[in-house]
Amino acid sequence: MSTNYGPYCLLPAGYNTNISNSTLLSNMKAVSFDQETLPYVITPSSNVFTSVPDCGGSQKVVTTYPFTFSRAGVILKNGIEFAYHKGDIVVDDSAVQFIAIPDTIQYSSTIGLNQVLRTADFPLNSNSDLVFSNCYYVLNKELADSLLSEDETVGFKVELVSSVTGNVEGTFDNIIYDKDNLDDYENISYQLDCSGITEGNYYSWLQPLPAMLNTVL
Repeated sequence: MSTNYGPYCLLPAGYNTNISNSTLLSNMKAVSFDQETLPYVITPSSNVFTSVPDCGGSQKVVTTYPFTFSRAGVILKNGIEFAYHKGDIVVDDSAVQFIAIPDTIQYSSTIGLNQVLRTADFPLNSNSDLVFSNCYYVLNKELADSLLSEDETVGFKVELVSSVTGNVEGTFDNIIYDKDNLDDYENISYQLDCSGITEGNYYSWLQPLPAMLNTVL
C-alpha cells in the first residue's frame, strides 16, 4: 500500500492475496497487519490453513479438497471469490503434471495467464485409462445477493485438446455460476472413456469463462 494512506485490510477468504499498486513489478508493495490501531503488529503465518482471520478477528473457514497435486486459484468478481482446483490427472497409472511455471514470469494478458492451467502433453489411445479430479466452489457466497447482479456469471470448464491439431476433443465439468447458483461442485477421480479416440498426444486444461485474470497457485 502507499505510505500516504493508513492500513487497509486484505481480503481474507482467498487462497492467495495479490495486491498491485503499480504497473511495474519492482514497485509493487503490500503490507498486512493483524490489527487496525497502533502498534501495527505483523503476525507470521503458519502451515495450518484451515481458517484465515479477517480484520475483525473472526475466523473464515477455507474449503480444502484431498488433492495429491493440482493447480488452483481464485477469480475475484465484484468482491465474490470463485475458487477452482484441477489435478490428480493419471493416464495408464502415470501421473500427468502441469506445465512448469517460472516464479519470475510476468503476465500481460489473460490468455497468457490462463496457459498455466495447462498440463504437459500425454499420450492417449482407445485403450487408455484417463482419470482426473476437479472442484469449483464460492468462498464467500453469503455476499452474493448484495454484490452480484442478475446478469453476472463466472464459469469453468475442462477441455481435452489434441496437441497436434489444437482441436478440442472433449469438454467436461462445464459449470456456470451466477447469483442463483453458488453450490460447491466436485468431480473426484472421474474416469474418462477413451474408446474411439484417435491415438496421439493430448493435453488438458481448465478454462475460466469468460477468460479473465485469475490467481493461480
